[in-house]
Amino acid sequence: LVKKDSVPSQIQNAIKDLEINKTYIAGGTNTISKATEANLPNVVERMAGNTRYETSVAIAKSKFGASKEAYIASGEEFADALVISPVSGKYNRPTLLVSTKAANNGPVRSYVKESNISKLTAIGGQRYVPSSIIDGLVK
Repeated sequence: LVKKDSVPSQIQNAIKDLEINKTYIAGGTNTISKATEANLPNVVERMAGNTRYETSVAIAKSKFGASKEAYIASGEEFADALVISPVSGKYNRPTLLVSTKAANNGPVRSYVKESNISKLTAIGGQRYVPSSIIDGLVK
């Protein structure tokens, strides 16, 4: 994880120690600036949208296009999304972020309808991922 306008020294050290030679950026220039991008090794791709929900779809399209299953997590409270991310990668399933405000979920709803996804697994409780939101993604 980096800051918008800097790469923390711990991350710089990890990049060096682990001999990381390519980078994928998740987020637009309002999240990770071009100046910060320039300080990362060999940026291969930037996956971004105008919102965090669109960014989750951009990541899904780029890295999980053939997946038939997806995890759904809150884009408002990040703990559940952070916890499921390693599992998401291991099982080759995207983690799509949703809002409790259905109007924000249009990009995710469109992606689910247009993709091969036939199974959604909600991560987190009803407070942040209500059943009505999941229902709205598949109708």
